[in-house]
Amino acid sequence: MPSPSRVCRDRADRALAGDRGREIAAHSEPEKIRWPRPVGDAAPEPGTLMLRVEGPTAVEISTSPASSIERVNRFFGWRAVADLALRQAPLRHAHRQSHCA
Repeated sequence: MPSPSRVCRDRADRALAGDRGREIAAHSEPEKIRWPRPVGDAAPEPGTLMLRVEGPTAVEISTSPASSIERVNRFFGWRAVADLALRQAPLRHAHRQSHCA
């Protein structure tokens, strides 16, 4: 059984999928969503999706972050992500396979 973080990464990868998204997903991997601290009983604020990106894909993502954010939020079904933070580094999993059905 895959770990919860692995399942989250797989789902985020699928959320980015599409013509352009498949290419981006091949050269990036989500690390985590950084959530702001909650204030009292207020509704949760959207977080920042931290992406590990290799090579020139970082430039491609940074030119149109809104479309990537929209795809991720559409997948989750609510405004979970408001911003992207890119970390340019080699990917940890060169040959990733989805464990989600």
